[in-house]
Amino acid sequence: MQFVEEFDSLYTPEEHQNDDSDDDKDKAELLHSNSCLRTLNTDLQKAVEMAEDSNMLLRTENNELKNQIRSLKQSIQKVQPLVNELEDIRAAKTEKDQICDAVEARLKRLAKENETLRQQVEVLTSEMSSFILERDQKEEEFTKLSCVLRALQQQLEESRLRLEQKDELINQRDLVIKQLKNSVSEYITINQDMKENLKDLEDQLAFALVSGEGSFMNVDMRLALAPENSVSLREELGILSEDQMNPEEEQNEEEENAETLVEHSALYVPKSVTHRYKRNIGTGACAAVALCFGVLGVFGVFTPIVLTDILDTIRHLVQPYARLYHSGLPPV
Repeated sequence: MQFVEEFDSLYTPEEHQNDDSDDDKDKAELLHSNSCLRTLNTDLQKAVEMAEDSNMLLRTENNELKNQIRSLKQSIQKVQPLVNELEDIRAAKTEKDQICDAVEARLKRLAKENETLRQQVEVLTSEMSSFILERDQKEEEFTKLSCVLRALQQQLEESRLRLEQKDELINQRDLVIKQLKNSVSEYITINQDMKENLKDLEDQLAFALVSGEGSFMNVDMRLALAPENSVSLREELGILSEDQMNPEEEQNEEEENAETLVEHSALYVPKSVTHRYKRNIGTGACAAVALCFGVLGVFGVFTPIVLTDILDTIRHLVQPYARLYHSGLPPV
């Protein structure tokens, strides 16, 4: 490159020489350029020799490089399977990297799912604990309810037994009431028969007194007034009790009524006759009432029966024949 630049510098004045051919200076320049060219030629020859030397060196280096290239090609041919293996390894590595990325992503996802599942397990554990506590409470309640149920069943059985006993007592009471009603009916029938017999006797006595014109007055001077048409059972019982407890009052009453016996001899029946029948009626009525109230009292002790209905029944049965007076408080 240095020689070319020098040659260009030498030929640059030649162009000026062509332009100024008439100038003498050009000749000198040409001579000088000639010498320069000679020098340049010498230099170029030296350069060519040097270039040939360098070319020889380059050829040697080129041959060495070719040998290296051949050896490299041989090495490359030998290394090509390794390169292929390396490419396969790289592809496998890439695939493994992708798989690893997928596995890492899956691991992250599984870690998140594991965290979610752990939280769910904690929630379920707390719920299970609450459920277990609630189950224990339910079991305790069930045990208590079972005890209560057994107690209620026992109470039910006891109530059933009491009801059976009460039913049996009610049946016995109904039977006794039926028997009492029959007894009351019998007593009422007996009382009615006794009243009818008393009425017949009174009629017979009155007829005998009227027909005998007071002949009975000579036999018994103590005559009583005729009884009233309606005498209650209480009055009869009262008369009976007065006759039994106060004989002196009876005697005084008979003495007070002795003055009027003569005037009413044809109209009145002797008191001894009526007194005997009244005593019999009162005794029968007292026995019936005592029997009824005795049985009712016995059943009233064992069972809480209501006496009002029975008393009403007795009152309705006895009412056509006698009057009952109650001076105390009404029965509860």
